[in-house]
Amino acid sequence: MVTSVGLDHMAFLGPDRASIAREKAGIFKPKVMAIVGESDPEILPVFNEVAASLDRCYVYPIGPYDEVFPTDLQGDYQVSNARTAIMAARVAKPSIHDHQIRRGLLRVVANTGLRGRWDVLEEGNPLVVADSAHNVHGWVPVMKQWNRVRAGLNSAMVLGVVNDKDTDEMVAHIPQACTVYACAPAIPRALPVEDWAQRLRAAGRKVVECDSVADALNRAKADGFQAIYVGGSSFVVADTLAAYRDGLVSRRRSASRD
Repeated sequence: MVTSVGLDHMAFLGPDRASIAREKAGIFKPKVMAIVGESDPEILPVFNEVAASLDRCYVYPIGPYDEVFPTDLQGDYQVSNARTAIMAARVAKPSIHDHQIRRGLLRVVANTGLRGRWDVLEEGNPLVVADSAHNVHGWVPVMKQWNRVRAGLNSAMVLGVVNDKDTDEMVAHIPQACTVYACAPAIPRALPVEDWAQRLRAAGRKVVECDSVADALNRAKADGFQAIYVGGSSFVVADTLAAYRDGLVSRRRSASRD
């Protein structure tokens, strides 16, 4: 199953979406159905070509109007993922009933322990949301949802990235009104916070440089922001979850800014 094709890991997968699609189609196997969460006419022929070279491998693409049921996953982008999962369930087990699919989609987090995808870490004041979107393909819809959620609220973002990302387009979609608490995830591939802050300032963003992910989140909370987004990298989200687990992030309610 291929959920989507975005411009990421291009040093390994190829320079464009068609090349990346061909690499992803490398998981296709003879006599195994292939579920593809893409309806893009640029991409589907690539998947069909690879499938045609294999014995009885058939592609099932997901269209924009395929049925979707409610889910406990809160990211807007999960609608497409849910459609792909529904198709996979029906192809793999034709006897499956809709009520079984509905029940499963309403318990994804409980059944799988999934974290870090529009993960609401705190509700109220402040609202703290973490998401592991880390390329433009994933970043744009997440920022659209973030702009809707933060409307009318004094908001900030805790962001860090790794050093092999083209961050220009990501930065372009960071809301101008949000103060960015720049940090670096605790991995060797992290972009140093000084370099990251320089890129953000060059794009006209207000930046606070921080020593760690936990430091960034604590400072954003102490400054009284009503809504805080955490992300930019899966590693930033992982550090955030670990910080909550280890008691490194204060859960006290911050005063609202008027």
